Amino acid sequence: MGGSAALRLAVAYPEKIKGLVLVAATARMMKDNDWAGMSERRLAALELGLKMTHGEGFFGIPDGKPNPYILDEERNLARGLVYLRETDLRTALEELKVSGRLKCPVAIFQSERDGIVRAENAAYLKSIFPQASVTMVPGSEHALPIIISEAIDAAVSAVNKPSP
Repeated sequence: MGGSAALRLAVAYPEKIKGLVLVAATARMMKDNDWAGMSERRLAALELGLKMTHGEGFFGIPDGKPNPYILDEERNLARGLVYLRETDLRTALEELKVSGRLKCPVAIFQSERDGIVRAENAAYLKSIFPQASVTMVPGSEHALPIIISEAIDAAVSAVNKPSP
């Protein structure tokens, strides 16, 4: 849900954002009448999967590392599911676009076959950030940070280069 956090920060503090790298990011997670998002059925499957892994994540815990997935309380999972279900940044992003306050470079990375964040999100985000570059990754589902880590690293690095 880092993409959602990045979008919220861009809305709240556009003048402080030096660059925005959005990886499988979405303004709205859930499907509704005019939005191609995740279905309630997919969200239920995600919840079941999280419970089945007993707080160890889908990829397990690396040897000798602390568990970043611990669900110390059921309410944390419940709170996360409410966040996924209810968060809708579209109005705030449209207002940001109209204001013209976000002038930084934006890089959008999206999988063509993502079952969690639909590919249509990249086109929507491009409409909000016309200065954005868009990289569509074929056949990679939602694991873009694993599959194209070098491209994402390069986009982040490009933001940090000093201006000529």
